[in-house]
Amino acid sequence: MKENWVLKNKKADLKAISDSFGVSPVLAKILANKGYEDIDEIGRFLHPSPADLNPPRLLKDMSRAVMLIKKAIDNGEQICIVGDYDVDGVTSTFLLMSAFEKLGAYVTYRIPDRITDGYGISMGIIDDAIDMGCDLIVTCDNGISAVDQIAYAKEKGLSVVITDHHDVPETLPPADAIVNPKQKDCEYPQKEICGAVVAAKLCEVLFEEYGFGPFIEKHMDILALATVCDVMKLVGENRYIVKKGLECLAHTENTGLEALIETTGMQDKKITAYSLGFVLGPCLNATGRLESAVAGVELLRSTQKSEALVLAAKLKDLNELRKDMTLKAVEKAREKVLESDLSKDSILCVYIPGCHESLAGIVAGRVREEFNRPSLVFTDSSVSEEVLKASGRSTEDYNMYEGLTEVSDLILKFGGHPMAAGLSIARENLELLRQKLNENCKEDLVNKPKKIMIDISKPPTTFSLELLDELSLLEPFGNGNEKPVFAERNVEITRLSRFGKEGNYIKAEALDSLGSSFTLTMFSESDSFLEGFEQSFGKQKLSDVFRGRAEGCKINVIYNPEINEYRGSRSIQYMLKNVAFPENDKKDEASDKNDIVKTQRAYIFGSASGIPKRLDCKAEDYIYFCDGGLKYFDHVKQGKCTLLGDFDSLKDSEYLDEKTLEGLTDGSVREINGREMKIRRFPVDKDASDVELAIRLAIKDGCDEIILCGCAGGERPDHQFGNLALLKYISKQKTVSGGKITAVLFDGNYSYVVLSGEKQERGKSASLTIKDSAGKRFSAFALGEKAEGLSLTGFLYELRNAELLPDITLGASNMIKENSAHITLDKGTVLLIIEAEPDLIG
Repeated sequence: MKENWVLKNKKADLKAISDSFGVSPVLAKILANKGYEDIDEIGRFLHPSPADLNPPRLLKDMSRAVMLIKKAIDNGEQICIVGDYDVDGVTSTFLLMSAFEKLGAYVTYRIPDRITDGYGISMGIIDDAIDMGCDLIVTCDNGISAVDQIAYAKEKGLSVVITDHHDVPETLPPADAIVNPKQKDCEYPQKEICGAVVAAKLCEVLFEEYGFGPFIEKHMDILALATVCDVMKLVGENRYIVKKGLECLAHTENTGLEALIETTGMQDKKITAYSLGFVLGPCLNATGRLESAVAGVELLRSTQKSEALVLAAKLKDLNELRKDMTLKAVEKAREKVLESDLSKDSILCVYIPGCHESLAGIVAGRVREEFNRPSLVFTDSSVSEEVLKASGRSTEDYNMYEGLTEVSDLILKFGGHPMAAGLSIARENLELLRQKLNENCKEDLVNKPKKIMIDISKPPTTFSLELLDELSLLEPFGNGNEKPVFAERNVEITRLSRFGKEGNYIKAEALDSLGSSFTLTMFSESDSFLEGFEQSFGKQKLSDVFRGRAEGCKINVIYNPEINEYRGSRSIQYMLKNVAFPENDKKDEASDKNDIVKTQRAYIFGSASGIPKRLDCKAEDYIYFCDGGLKYFDHVKQGKCTLLGDFDSLKDSEYLDEKTLEGLTDGSVREINGREMKIRRFPVDKDASDVELAIRLAIKDGCDEIILCGCAGGERPDHQFGNLALLKYISKQKTVSGGKITAVLFDGNYSYVVLSGEKQERGKSASLTIKDSAGKRFSAFALGEKAEGLSLTGFLYELRNAELLPDITLGASNMIKENSAHITLDKGTVLLIIEAEPDLIG
């Protein structure tokens, strides 16, 4: 599968974020990438609190729902709760049952059978409620689309309260009260909450009415489980619920949850959002997929540990069976795609005989992930041999619901939304449906690369335990708050080894771009990794690298740094998440995963002469013309242009007459010689030079590579070497691209290469590594007490004399001159200017 690796470039005042919260530039950059810019908003995100919980009475119809339920409780009427068979439905049912029983209600519940009842409340369930003598039905996690079913219940004399969170249809069911935050005139501020949270809000108000204590805070563990498993966005109150719930799970008072944690081997491990979504949640889901979800409700209702352990073991066994069935179905689907004409389809329609109906959606999701295409998985219906049922999972490029709507004449029944759908068709229509869906799809999704967004490109060995501890402030991770993604180019693999019971895991000893060693661990896709390695470097090198004898095996990687705790000690381990091999490095317009896109480039033009005309400016680049630098207008064919300065030297410009100059007001946008240009006009007596102001703007715009053209020269001393004052300003920007910025200066007969570097801390000492424009690394000596304010003067002297660097030969083109700049190191950023031959830049 083709991939594009794209480095995020959200703009924000990173220094303000760092200073306001005392966090590193890395964390500030990640927060910006997540879209957090406002200081107050960032504070709420980093430190969620009970204040994030929205008042439950803001939910429309809350008062009426509470009145109806109170009436039923006070009059001794029978209440029937109707839930759903997934984790959200099971937990919602449990919460309502717990609350109603505590309030003295006569209450029972029903969970639909996935196969016989289908989703939500059915006519059969309503008939059962009537037979049990029920007067009131309360739905949870369903009901908002059950127009006919609720009308039937009303005809039979039942009162109905709907609590749900799904999208609201145009026609609402005729219920007595509907509590759903997505109703158009509902004032509840956070629309995306799960069904369990809606149910819990109802219970909270009921408890207030009866003078009981808080309900929601007592059930944060259950609500966290439901929120994560129903894939709600972890923002606002959802973030607080999950963060608090994870803390509560460490000492949960729910006997059933405690038993499930113990049965799945999680009792001695840190429970995370991943644990909820991929360990505990699937066990509750499995019972609703393969048998009845009643077992899940009864587990949560258990008060005896022995009983709970039996139920938990049953759920775990069912989940293991479900996983085995899923793997077999996925493999069958994969083979069908790869070994048939399906591989040429933009929309995959795969029929898997014998696949359990409840697993079709999971299988469709796995197929979509592997092939990066919308996928529909069809299986036999338990209702009729002439009918096939299907579940679909889509990509962001294709609206599956609209696609199915276009071929609705071939479908017996369907429903869903842009990213997922379910349907039934006549068996004979399968091939025709496949053809029509693909004919109607106007975009080639077969060859469309998958986009992977990267937060920061950073050498793995620059992480510290302290930084990883700091990054834990971002947890819990999940939908809407994804785990940060880190990448590194040109990682050299020096040795491979297998581990695990079956040798199916891989460890890769490697060197990052700083030449520092670290170990990458891969727990999945190891066969694909080895296959790609052999295709790129050959069978002999693959054999050599397992012996630690290979050289030059460089790849690009996406990785996650994690803290490994073992027997009281803590260390960093690096998990390999994705890899790009050299043969995929096609430098075409689309780019691919081996070409990690730079955050942003800026060209800044001053008035000095000698600028090369072959500047490769891209449309996405930022272009800053500093006053007289406008004479290089024709050098720039495209880009986002800004003209800035006091405009004193523009009077003789071939592009601007005096009348035009008079109209150039700060902040305006003007068309100059057919090109739109922003205007930034500064007073003549400003403190900083035009170039320094341009660099400040470039940094604010998120640029991490700055090319200074014609910015050296001038009469003032601080202009002699590319405006040393502004270069010192850059050196203090700890918020740019993880503390690094690269610049190249063109001017007249010389080019100045600005090297970028990083400081590596070890205990109380630190070492300095810099690299030049060709990628050659220069390692400096160790520095005591972390040397936060070290002047580079001494370092330049050592580099000039090469006393500590015997492996480096200083030739004429890179000899450090006496007048070279030496700039103070400021916590991680180094800018070093050396004179070089003009052709060094190219």
